[in-house]
Amino acid sequence: MSTAQVVWAPWMFKLLDEINKLPFIEGVEVVDDIPEDINADLSIRIKLSPGTDVSRAISDLAEVITRESWEEYIRTGKLPTLYWEV
Repeated sequence: MSTAQVVWAPWMFKLLDEINKLPFIEGVEVVDDIPEDINADLSIRIKLSPGTDVSRAISDLAEVITRESWEEYIRTGKLPTLYWEV
């Protein structure tokens, strides 16, 4: 499912906002050009600020994504799927 086919849910906006709050984020882009075999509710490309420790950034990003996805699951009973790349 392409993100173009998904109705934007409040969790999507909250997730993007939380990612953008991280100090090492230069930008987040919603993308539709993902492989056909990937089925995701939201697909994003994350650009890190120059000089960022990538391993630390990935860990922090995974924590934010997991937290926001889990909160959505608690609220709705559905676990959202996310495709993300850095």
